[in-house]
Amino acid sequence: MKKPNKEQVKFTVWLMVMVVLMVGVFAVFTATNKKEEDAKTLKNNLNQQEEALKEKKATVETQDGKVHASQAYSDLSAKGQADLKSITFIGDSVMLGSSATLQSTFPDATIDAKESRQIWDATKIFKALESKGTLGKTVVIGLGTNSPFSLDLGQKVVDSLGKNRKIYWINVHGPMNWTDKSNASIQAVVDKNSHVKLIDWHSYAKNHKEWFYVDGIHLKPQGAKEYANFILKSLS
Repeated sequence: MKKPNKEQVKFTVWLMVMVVLMVGVFAVFTATNKKEEDAKTLKNNLNQQEEALKEKKATVETQDGKVHASQAYSDLSAKGQADLKSITFIGDSVMLGSSATLQSTFPDATIDAKESRQIWDATKIFKALESKGTLGKTVVIGLGTNSPFSLDLGQKVVDSLGKNRKIYWINVHGPMNWTDKSNASIQAVVDKNSHVKLIDWHSYAKNHKEWFYVDGIHLKPQGAKEYANFILKSLS
């Protein structure tokens, strides 16, 4: 068999390099498109749920168009449901994106969630809700995604609610470089206050990438269901 000459070898190597480069470019292009598509879907979802909350229509509907509570809520005892009659959720875009499912899971809840919300916004929001008579006896906090915060600031948030309320704080999940710091502050607040309990969403969700959009923070519909049901189990 005739050996290939140097020019043939060079051409073969060049061809292989071009194929590898083209495959790489295609992979990057596909990943970029997927990321952009996910971001657009997420943004649309957040906008829709924000409007729904404003209109007090953040509910899940059956196929015949009737609003219903989740099966998990319906399966609770009468006492269990009674314990959830006075409950308020306050959170950032993670909670906002799951608000319809949360409202279905907790039909009597007041949900106040917004994009880019910071922990230092919490006290003024609590005051506004209390003035309207919509601050429940149980408060679930979902803040810490957008920046780290100190124990002192977390304690001020808890103190603003008083000691006569049950408080639950959902910890943070996502690839942010402050995730561990936010979660450490949340845990420190929980350890310091007997009336504050942790909802360890981070540990529950960390092995389920399929629940999240490409950003690894915000939840797809299946993830929102898992989020709401996990909160329900943590409270009940």
